[in-house]
Amino acid sequence: MKKKKLNMENISYKLSLIPGAVYMIVFFIIPLAILISYSFFKNKGYGRVEHTFTLENYIDFFTTPYYLQTFLGSFVMAVVVSLLAILISYPLAFYIVRYKGFKANLVSSLIMVPMLASAVVTCFGWYIMLGQTGIINSALLKMHLIEAPVQFLYTRGGVYIVLLAGQLPYMTTSIMNGIASIDENVENAARTLGAGPAKTFFTVTLPLSLPGISAGTLLVFTGVLSAYVVPIVIGGGKINTLSSLIVNQASTTLNWPKAAVMAFLLMVMSTLAMFLNNKLMESKRIGGGGR
Repeated sequence: MKKKKLNMENISYKLSLIPGAVYMIVFFIIPLAILISYSFFKNKGYGRVEHTFTLENYIDFFTTPYYLQTFLGSFVMAVVVSLLAILISYPLAFYIVRYKGFKANLVSSLIMVPMLASAVVTCFGWYIMLGQTGIINSALLKMHLIEAPVQFLYTRGGVYIVLLAGQLPYMTTSIMNGIASIDENVENAARTLGAGPAKTFFTVTLPLSLPGISAGTLLVFTGVLSAYVVPIVIGGGKINTLSSLIVNQASTTLNWPKAAVMAFLLMVMSTLAMFLNNKLMESKRIGGGGR
């Protein structure tokens, strides 16, 4: 009877996995397989392909300076925005978690506001703010920090600013979760042993909050890497990214195999970032377990 019950539980468990498996196959594995296969087909123009295996799409991508520069530019943008997000978000997250109260709650609410609006709405808000007569230039002029309006729109700097602003909530939330999970008794123990505030932070708090930093970095890196709306609106089409190249190849030049190559490389970069993040966290857990 007990064996029969175990068999029934085993069958129920396997049946419960079917919806998830079907979802993965239909909405992920099949589209991914089609994407990869298209990257090896010959382009016939106007959205038509020849189902013949070829490497010319990959060869063309890696031998064309324009594509490589855009590829590298997207990667550098993702890295820079991720690093800046960490530097800005960590103090904010630390303040919100450790200094509870009205001010901390207000800061937390203000940081989360961008998450409630769509990327298009946020972009047009920033488009107005960053204009020659926008609030940012007006404030800088009134404070006599600049003599003439700064050109933010249609520049890489402007794109970086808006991408950073849009990604800060995700980084801050992740770091907040990391800091909140720290047992404050560990920090108190370090202070009892004679460690000052700085030493306690750098030897206890910061290392223990690394999972939150790592998770936030992964979210921001992949988000910026695949950004499309911000570079198009704020960059005015002058700042090309891998995502804008994909859309251009798929909808304008109708070179679907080339678009498939770029989309596949974008996915590879995101997957690699996830793999490295998991390896880093695994090494930290192993190192922590040994102490």
